[in-house]
Amino acid sequence: PYVVSGLVAAGIQGILNFSPIVLEVAPDVTVNNVDLALELEHLGYFIR
Repeated sequence: PYVVSGLVAAGIQGILNFSPIVLEVAPDVTVNNVDLALELEHLGYFIR
């Protein structure tokens, strides 16, 4: 939460979140949540 508030205060409008924590941000800030384990599972499925 502390890092997110610093990013938003610095004017960052988009955050790519690799953590399992749901980030609480203002409606004008975009957060894309990435589940790295799930993405690796998908990749493994398609390269078999």
